[in-house]
Amino acid sequence: MSLIDNLIPKRRGRPSKAVADANAAVERLSKDLDRLQAKREELASRYDEARASLDRAKEQRRAALASEPTADVTSLSRTVRDAEDQTQMYADALSDVENQISAVTAEREAQDLAGKREQVANHFEGIADAVDEAAAELEKAVTGLAKAFDKLKEAIPEDYALIEIEWPEYGRPGGPARPHELATVILAESLYRHKPEMFIEDRSRFSVHRFFEIDQTPTTKLWGELPMGADASAAAATLIGDRNRAHADAIRGGDVDLASGRRIEHAPEVEPEPKRPEHSEVEVFVTKDFRYVKNDSDFSCWETCSRRVKRWLPEPVANAAVEAGFVLRIDTPEGRDAYEADQNYRKTAMASWEGPKHFLDFEDLGDPLGFFEGKEIPMPKMLHATHQAA
Repeated sequence: MSLIDNLIPKRRGRPSKAVADANAAVERLSKDLDRLQAKREELASRYDEARASLDRAKEQRRAALASEPTADVTSLSRTVRDAEDQTQMYADALSDVENQISAVTAEREAQDLAGKREQVANHFEGIADAVDEAAAELEKAVTGLAKAFDKLKEAIPEDYALIEIEWPEYGRPGGPARPHELATVILAESLYRHKPEMFIEDRSRFSVHRFFEIDQTPTTKLWGELPMGADASAAAATLIGDRNRAHADAIRGGDVDLASGRRIEHAPEVEPEPKRPEHSEVEVFVTKDFRYVKNDSDFSCWETCSRRVKRWLPEPVANAAVEAGFVLRIDTPEGRDAYEADQNYRKTAMASWEGPKHFLDFEDLGDPLGFFEGKEIPMPKMLHATHQAA
């Protein structure tokens, strides 16, 4: 099967007029080709017979002249000439038929290729026509959807303070969800239930956003298993209906202060984290490579200190490092002497490089500032990945 045959899709229905005309031309030229090939076979057979007659006439003339020099050469030569004429006649006729076969074959191939090209072109035009038709139907449906969306949005009061919402929109001001946002949450949930492939997981690209945890605080961020989508009625009930009915019951029961306004759910008041004590810093001379926890970041909480360096450290860290034998305080005679001796040594010693230091080359001083309060201290991400690979 040729490449063009593989490109031709199997289509239902009758072919186009151009394809039908090309197929008819191919069929007609195929019949002409069969007739010419039959004629070529007949002429080839007669040409072979004429060549054989010519060879016999030449052989008879040669034999006669060899055996009897006074033989009738004129009659023998006439026979040879007649055989040559006959052979040339069939050769010319055979050549004409071969040329006709070549021409008809080329025309048939051109018609066949034109028909196949038309079929493939029809396929893509058919795709375009089908997409145009489907897009027109989609536009009608979206027009209806837009009207239903507006109706849903209009059903939500403008001053309606239902719930705080995390909206994936740059520059969105803080505050309660707006009517169009609440309607969008319901629409997205319904769309996801019917067509989840319309949504993407990467929030850095623009697309339809689906919200999660609409029974709590709607958010586009999700940790854990992807929940099933709900239809519009269920999503509206979860996000708005159930909350309003519960609020109505609370109003009837006198459990809601009417002066609090139209707010149904208040954002929880976040208690400020207690400030950590500020420590004075102490200047030390590091005598041994060590590391300590400098903050409570899970990503990078460690600080490394290289030996033969003077630096400032929080006092609890400095005290722990002195006790561990990693540093000397500069405000002590031992610290000043050690630092000055090292500086004098550097003036006369040749410069040297110890090579790169790995995180594990630094002694672990731990968490003198108490950021993790006895909990497991996270190791650097790259180190963790290296250990996992090992």
